[in-house]
Amino acid sequence: MKKVNLIIVFAFICSIFQQVRAQYGVLLNFNNVLGVNPYGDLYFDGTFLYGMTRFGGDTIACGNGCGRLFKIRHDGTSYTPLLDFDNLTSGWGPEASLISDGVYLYGMTSGGGTNGYGTIFKVMPDGSGYQNILNFNGIGNGNTPFGSLIYDGTYLYGMTTRGGMYAAGTIFKIKPDGTSYVKLMDFGSNYPGLYPYGSLIYDGTYLYGMTSGPYNNTNCNLTGCGNVFKVKTDGTGYQSVLTFNNTINGISPRGSLIYDGTYLFGMTKEGGLYGGGTIFRITPNSTNYLKLMDFASDTLQGAHPYGSLISDGMFLYGITSSGGLYGYGTIFKIMPDGTSYSKLFDFDRTINGGTPFGSLTSDGTALYGMTLQGGASDVGTIFKFALSVNMNERQDDNLRFSIYPSPTDDLISTVSNVNFNKIELLSITGQVLLSESVNTKTHQLQLQNLAEGIYFVKVIYANGMSVTKKVIKQ
Repeated sequence: MKKVNLIIVFAFICSIFQQVRAQYGVLLNFNNVLGVNPYGDLYFDGTFLYGMTRFGGDTIACGNGCGRLFKIRHDGTSYTPLLDFDNLTSGWGPEASLISDGVYLYGMTSGGGTNGYGTIFKVMPDGSGYQNILNFNGIGNGNTPFGSLIYDGTYLYGMTTRGGMYAAGTIFKIKPDGTSYVKLMDFGSNYPGLYPYGSLIYDGTYLYGMTSGPYNNTNCNLTGCGNVFKVKTDGTGYQSVLTFNNTINGISPRGSLIYDGTYLFGMTKEGGLYGGGTIFRITPNSTNYLKLMDFASDTLQGAHPYGSLISDGMFLYGITSSGGLYGYGTIFKIMPDGTSYSKLFDFDRTINGGTPFGSLTSDGTALYGMTLQGGASDVGTIFKFALSVNMNERQDDNLRFSIYPSPTDDLISTVSNVNFNKIELLSITGQVLLSESVNTKTHQLQLQNLAEGIYFVKVIYANGMSVTKKVIKQ
């Protein structure tokens, strides 16, 4: 009887394993020509995924290539190289992601350019029209950008991890044509926080970001463990929202914040109760801090997340760079209150890649991302993880909500079977772009000023229930 039971249990475990494997697929195995070691995230415009690798490509200026910008369909077909970085002109080693203003793609490189400290560039989605719009120069405007740019319709905003007046990083803004550059602040001196590695987010009034603190100072005795901060778009009003303190709430975030209209959510790479990093939330006014998760390096759940969270309106999704069953990272989801943590996948480095350093992207039906290592050439992969529940269809049985048309290039209409009290438009990273209080079953949203890509529309009802659906802007 015991033998039969063991066989049944083994068969059940195998069936679960096969089911998870069926949800996961490698879209591309990187190599020296296709690109090597992707650090950042993918950008999805509704048809293509766009990304960059830190090394590889056809140029030989950096030895094994200076990195490549590419696009690929979300079914893994039509891989197309768009730009091979060349060090002196276009920079080298992009460690972040691309954004779009609906016409151009914008990004940054961590090194190279005229001064060797990195660049800001733009390029058309077909690879034409490349322009270098800024060369970082160290003390004057910073160097070594790690995060991505954001766009408010007028300015691009970003940060550097080093350089500036105190060699601890900068915040800047610049127009898409390369004019009107303004350094908003220098980290260090009177400002808490040093060395920001992620990207900024914007709520219409404040820019929010995180600093990492000194990487090699695990006790954080001298200049702190980093912080969550906010600052106005003219560089005034800097405030520290949360100070990291290592064992209690983490240290050294490498990703960015997301915002759901109430809470800022983020992760730290190190620290926490077990040293493997944390997931947390806090309101923008520094209240209601809650630690949602402590990662541990020696457990199966994963540890040391380098990227950011994304939201589908119900769950937060993320990836860790290590830990898990094979030690090379995991995909996970967790509720915004810290409950219902679930590990979705274990990276093994061999077949499916390992050590993801970026964040996830979603089209509503699947999660997409890249690994730094593993795959056929052990230099990284692009992967797809199919969701068992469509983000666009998850809803309460009593609440029905539809959007039309999608895709759209202008206006969308929302229709519900009962009145809803609030409607929000969210970016793919969960940033609230628009929030309106209403009392209606139907509503219209104007999307013509948004960049092409995937967005989520969330309606919130009087009983607190919410429904989220995907819309594609083209």
